[in-house]
Amino acid sequence: MVSASDRNSAPAEEIPASISASAKQINTLCDKIEDIASYVVSIKNDQSQEHGSSDTCQNLLETVTSTFVHLRQLNRKLHEDKVALNTQVVSLKRKTDDLGLYVENRKCEMAYIQRDIDSTKKMETIYQTIDIIPEDEFRANAPEEFKTGNDTHHKLMIGRLRYEIRQREVLMESKARAKEIRDSLRLVKRQRIEKLEKIDNRLQNYIKSLSQLGRSFGVVSDDEKNLSSSDTSGTAVEGPDRPKETKKFRDSRDVGSSRVGTPQM
Repeated sequence: MVSASDRNSAPAEEIPASISASAKQINTLCDKIEDIASYVVSIKNDQSQEHGSSDTCQNLLETVTSTFVHLRQLNRKLHEDKVALNTQVVSLKRKTDDLGLYVENRKCEMAYIQRDIDSTKKMETIYQTIDIIPEDEFRANAPEEFKTGNDTHHKLMIGRLRYEIRQREVLMESKARAKEIRDSLRLVKRQRIEKLEKIDNRLQNYIKSLSQLGRSFGVVSDDEKNLSSSDTSGTAVEGPDRPKETKKFRDSRDVGSSRVGTPQM
């Protein structure tokens, strides 16, 4: 089967062969014309000698005529071959220009790709220093969906990054649930603290009310007695009179009383 390139190259091979054949025929005709010219010159120079009959002249005329006709045919054929050769040269030149343009475009594409490759090699990406799961752990623990098709280093890195994303999503969900539990525990703790503060305030008010009620009835609690005795021992004076209560003692009695004593008989 003949390819397209062979079909295109066939006329280019036939035209030079045709020109060569025509050139050989022209050389043959030229030799023949030289012989005829030599014969005619010899007849002209030797006028005294009787030259051939009319048949010889007729043959010579026919030979010259056929040679002239053949020469015209060869001239026409050479002209046609020249036109065909010029057309073939223009077509080949156009193909050569297209091929040169294609080669130049390919060179530019290769240079552009090479620049991209060089810039990619020099580029520092985050995955080079990112803390991800080691390759051994990835091969041991990762599901098959992340390990299939990892026949190159690039695809292996993509699988590791996808598995890292999945693991971090799981950790983020666990972190969100832990945060919800922490917030709920903080809310319960705050409610308990508020409740305890209310109970403490109520207890302090209750103690204060009981202390005031006891003083109104002349009832002194044991704590007040201890405070009075300690205060009077430190500031005792001679005489039967009881020392006056200081501001410190009154505040201690009002706030620090925790129980009510029995009435004194």
